[in-house]
Amino acid sequence: MKKIILLFLFSWIFTLNLFAGTDIYFGNGVWNSKKQAEESRLYFDEFIIQKEIIKNDPILVKKYEVKLAYNWGQGMMTDVLETFYQLKEAGQVNDLHFFTVVYALTKGNIPVTLAASAAKALYEPLNRDWEQGNVDEMWEKYYNESFKLSHRVLLVSHSQGNLFANRIYEIINPTEYKKYFANLQVASPANEIKATKGDYVTLVGDPIINPIPGSMSGNANGEPGYAFIEAYLMQSDPLQKIINNLTTLLPTIESTVSQWEKETESEEGAENYRVTVEHSFDENVVLDEETFPFKLSGYIYQVPDTNGDLYYVKASFGGERILSNEDTDLWEAEEHQFYKLAGTDPIEFIEGSKYSIPEYSQVLKTGQIKCYNYHTYKEEVCTEEHMGQDGYYSHKGLGLDRNFSTRLISSKAINRNVYEDYIVSNNISKLEWQHKTRGYTFSSTRYSDLHRRVFSDAKEYCKNLVLDGSQNWRLPSLVELQTIIDYGKNQSVILLS
Repeated sequence: MKKIILLFLFSWIFTLNLFAGTDIYFGNGVWNSKKQAEESRLYFDEFIIQKEIIKNDPILVKKYEVKLAYNWGQGMMTDVLETFYQLKEAGQVNDLHFFTVVYALTKGNIPVTLAASAAKALYEPLNRDWEQGNVDEMWEKYYNESFKLSHRVLLVSHSQGNLFANRIYEIINPTEYKKYFANLQVASPANEIKATKGDYVTLVGDPIINPIPGSMSGNANGEPGYAFIEAYLMQSDPLQKIINNLTTLLPTIESTVSQWEKETESEEGAENYRVTVEHSFDENVVLDEETFPFKLSGYIYQVPDTNGDLYYVKASFGGERILSNEDTDLWEAEEHQFYKLAGTDPIEFIEGSKYSIPEYSQVLKTGQIKCYNYHTYKEEVCTEEHMGQDGYYSHKGLGLDRNFSTRLISSKAINRNVYEDYIVSNNISKLEWQHKTRGYTFSSTRYSDLHRRVFSDAKEYCKNLVLDGSQNWRLPSLVELQTIIDYGKNQSVILLS
């Protein structure tokens, strides 16, 4: 049997070091130096993410990382003017609201409010440049540290950080990355959450947020306050609402389909089954290595083998090490299991046959000629909407005909019964099959049932079988078995007769 070795050439755009996971960002509010914002991030990580979400789970420890999306602190007046600029650009307020907004943001500080009023016209073009520069810096961080590495992103934003969250969502490009982004807004001055996967928590008595025109109404009870830690993380009702939202939003973005799709595969159903993958929408992200396909719908990330060499896998999250069936001190593999990904739950394998079947230039016909509705499963006329169904390709006259030839090995007549042994050759895959008939009578066209065997007995039967001078008989893999089934029938579905 030939093994076809495929060489794949990719253009280099990025060298990826992928690790499946979700990055949780904290986006700070106004009047925060980077040191203060980092202190809030650390508190949020230690007392909320670690204590309430991860809870010492070793898989979640690897899965989640809390990062800072820093909103530049530029002093009270500058931050206040920038916030008003963002609210105005969003269409939430106009110049008539200026005094109300600034008075609320400065906690009723009349001197700062008056100074801001005097400086408004001068600062507006500067605010535009500062705000855009901050947005650009944030997006670069999200893209380079998360999205292009196939990570999901959950942004927990506070105060003005929520206005930046909405700005970031609007500029996400390619736009498909929006499916992998969620936003929990805390004490939000915005009138909406742009992210389709999102929610908010605002105290009913927040003295800064509630007076801002158009801001989302309070939905958490507690002592009036505004500070991220003291008012929102140290009071029971807003804290519990934040935790509840985290436990909802994290699984939501993690259940989103993988960004990586199978491009090619080789030796499916065999020991050396591998795939290459391509990013489904970002042409700037390329992976040029073959991948172990433990689960084709899973994440792409790197895992070491027992020698410490790193390989890419497509699998459920949690894989820690690739074990081969030769690692007998770590794993007693079944005969059909060749690789095991330790750490996933449930454990995932690459399994099948030691033998590969050839690659085909076309898809083999399966015998199915009907098309079915994807929702009702009722038969209907084949159209372009059924592309992907076997019946569609049959309707189009596409696919490779399966081709078999038969040779008689032995025939015995006992009484009026005929016992025959055939070898049936698949002229496409080059596999040979034993076809055995028992009890065919001259007066009937029915075959009696063959002896049925459990799996272990069937393996032993093949091991001891000598047929036409050959001894290397074995059971078929599932993929090989599918090449002799006629899916257009519900009786006598095996094609070897």
